[in-house]
Amino acid sequence: NIDYFEMDGQDVEFKRNYFDHVLCGFGLFFFSDIQKGLLSWKRVMKPGAKVGFSSFLPSSFSPMAELFITRLQAYGYAKDFEVAQKLDSVEKCEQTLSSAGFENIQISQQSMGYHIATGRDWWDVVWNTALRSLLDNLSDDELERFQVEHMAEGEALAVEDGIYLPVDVLFSFAEKPD
Repeated sequence: NIDYFEMDGQDVEFKRNYFDHVLCGFGLFFFSDIQKGLLSWKRVMKPGAKVGFSSFLPSSFSPMAELFITRLQAYGYAKDFEVAQKLDSVEKCEQTLSSAGFENIQISQQSMGYHIATGRDWWDVVWNTALRSLLDNLSDDELERFQVEHMAEGEALAVEDGIYLPVDVLFSFAEKPD
């Protein structure tokens, strides 16, 4: 059986020493206070329990992500996707887990890239991920123009196999001390 609870991931409301594992896929870097979240998770983990999370390396989604940010800046929005940079290296992940008091830290890297057929497929990636939030300040007309222009950039990169999107991932695991 599975129970679903909606709550603040930075301040989980479960009793102490409750979970054997806490896992988070591509979400921890969205926390405004990662340390607070990890400490909250550690509180609800049993001694010896494992925590794990995944995060992106800077090379992920290149060059489409860079084209996206550059085009957004051309529209006068100088935003960068800084949230993903919080845990974008082995050193940052190790430091974050260590600072929260976790032990036996193990971090591995895996390349999980794939091909998309068209610029439209890239737009689907943008629209269905956190990248979409960077478009919030565009007017409807700007958004429509941005989409056409950016998809054309993707089409220009397409080769016989389409557009390759590298997705380089860090998998970070650690244990709560006994």
